[in-house]
Amino acid sequence: MKFLTDENIAKHTLWSLRSVGFQVKDVKEENLEGSKDLFLVQLANEDNRIIITLDSDFAKLFKDGLVKTGLILILHKRQKSAQTTRQKPALQTS
Repeated sequence: MKFLTDENIAKHTLWSLRSVGFQVKDVKEENLEGSKDLFLVQLANEDNRIIITLDSDFAKLFKDGLVKTGLILILHKRQKSAQTTRQKPALQTS
């Protein structure tokens, strides 16, 4: 599965997704900060990536049928690890 993370997504979320094998293109890493939402939607559609964002403006684009690949809208503005990802407990050896 491939994702496009908006500029408002925490680095920890990127690392967590990548650590389990997902392909993540990040707006910040690609120097696309400040890009128009519609441009990012087009990029996600072309690369077949699901958009992950805190920006509710993407919901309207999704509702209008412009987002073809999917959208994950995180409604909680304060991104702490426990709120956006689940940590697996460390393996215990006997």
